[in-house]
Amino acid sequence: MYFHPEEIRDHVSELDLAYLSNKNVGGRSSRDGFIFEMRAAAYELLRICSALVKGDKAPFGGEVSAQVLSFVDDFAISEDGRIRWFEMKSGKDVEWLTGKRPVGRNFAKQIALDDRLGKEAVYTLVVSTAQYQRVLDERPETLSRVVVSPFPTTITIAALEQVRPSILEEAAVLFGGDWKDALADRGFESFLVFDDKRTKAFNAFRSFTAVFNAMESARCYRFAWVMASADGVVARIARWTDEEITGEALEILHALQGVEFFVDKGRVRAIVEERVPVDLHVVLGDITGDIFVREVVKKPPQCFDDVWNLARGILDDVSNANGL
Repeated sequence: MYFHPEEIRDHVSELDLAYLSNKNVGGRSSRDGFIFEMRAAAYELLRICSALVKGDKAPFGGEVSAQVLSFVDDFAISEDGRIRWFEMKSGKDVEWLTGKRPVGRNFAKQIALDDRLGKEAVYTLVVSTAQYQRVLDERPETLSRVVVSPFPTTITIAALEQVRPSILEEAAVLFGGDWKDALADRGFESFLVFDDKRTKAFNAFRSFTAVFNAMESARCYRFAWVMASADGVVARIARWTDEEITGEALEILHALQGVEFFVDKGRVRAIVEERVPVDLHVVLGDITGDIFVREVVKKPPQCFDDVWNLARGILDDVSNANGL
């Protein structure tokens, strides 16, 4: 991967060098485009960590980067002497050789640059599922080396499974074996609160966006860093916590009629009129739990419906803030 103009100055024109420098600085401008890029990259990071846990990859055997000094610059994986370049485009205006920003020209220049430098590389254009077939059909023969890959713009586990069928098994690897033991050794109670692989996979995918967000532009991160960052992600996903509701918030909730609140492994639940427990999907020690406790004290609920609506609103706000 290339990070400094001096690395490629002798292999590109001054005009292209200026273009790359400006392209790299411009970086992540479109919110929708960045969310799409973040999601597609999150899956790649999840896949890397799954392979690390299984022993298929070595912690120091590769590196990842975002927004590098390259014609194809959204995301890159370098491993075993080979670079995988990714360009992520979510819009309807993806064109190979026409339009304001034809992706084909950048891929052609990247292929030519890598060839001049003797770099082995794989090229991937990630587009929305809706645009996939059109973009694939319109791919020029001269750019047959570019793999066109679909990715959903609306995220559900079913949509992810359609384009990344192995995501369930890849995510399941992250919740067993050495990681579980390591987390227990650090003081986390070893409780998993998910009912099935699909729930694990979806939450793993959502949380891996945080790892991508932690990556700075034009920096190289070893797989070991991804693994260390993902270790914390797994702790958050699994919700190992023994925190309880205390103080004024506890008194307010206990005063409500017809409902009993309790905490199970950090998750706030309620029994309404002696029926089956209801999960509020609020986790103490998480941002959702912090907001929940604060808002209960700030504006005390008068009935269970008030509590339920508060919890729903928190989840919606947190999801929207993370682009999910």
